[in-house]
Amino acid sequence: MNDIIACERISYTYPAAGKPALDQLSVRIPQGKKTALLGRNGSGKSTFFLQLLGLLQPDRGTIRFRGQPYPQSRRGLRDIREQIGLVFQDPEQQLILNTPSEDVSYGLRNAGVPELEIRDRVRRALDAMGLSEAADTPIHALSLGQKKRVALSGAMVMRPSVLLLDEPTAYLDRSTERALLGELARIHEEEGVTMVMATHDMNLAYEWADYCVVLRDGRCVMEGAPERVFAQDEPLRDWGLSRPAALELWGAVPARIRLGHSPPRSLSGLESWMRAHLE
Repeated sequence: MNDIIACERISYTYPAAGKPALDQLSVRIPQGKKTALLGRNGSGKSTFFLQLLGLLQPDRGTIRFRGQPYPQSRRGLRDIREQIGLVFQDPEQQLILNTPSEDVSYGLRNAGVPELEIRDRVRRALDAMGLSEAADTPIHALSLGQKKRVALSGAMVMRPSVLLLDEPTAYLDRSTERALLGELARIHEEEGVTMVMATHDMNLAYEWADYCVVLRDGRCVMEGAPERVFAQDEPLRDWGLSRPAALELWGAVPARIRLGHSPPRSLSGLESWMRAHLE
């Protein structure tokens, strides 16, 4: 499995902080995969995202993008930020202009893209997110779900290779969450974008991810396939994580019945399996 990003023993301490936010962190992000970034509050997830964007630079260690060390120059870091997009947990922190069309065009203008191309790319980005009719609506009049889709449009209009998602489903109702996850699935399948999602929702991580990275105190304590990571019962509790509901319920199925079957990755998958095997 090829890595699009690899961190080699990176450390970072905020000014006046008593301990490092990242402590000799070594971790890999597989290219073209969906990676869930897990860990309790304070484990280093947000700092890790800021390092990947080049907004913070390690005190020690190396970050590589497509095998090459991150550049040190302002121009080089700007190029990195054009290839790595970020969607904040709170879209209010990300949306800075008056309307979706204005906000989504902001990064393209900063990058010096010609005006005709800007208009075309913004239109396509808003169409893809179902926001065409809201293109000129004041941002403050949009719902939270719409604001999150505007923020996602603003990231995707730059055509990034990697998309960082900070708790993208936080505060959304179930139907809006499913709609947003559907958009992410479409982007991943159609455009092949590598995705990294920081989340506290273990059910979502188990169902969504191809790969998981668990941080604790600024270090990677485990990484691998979701089935392997969530099989660690006692360590999960030590890391401040819970087991997904689908796995908990799977354990209640008699061993003689589930023998030879892989655990379903979602509650809906478990329900389908039980209908097929228990009726």
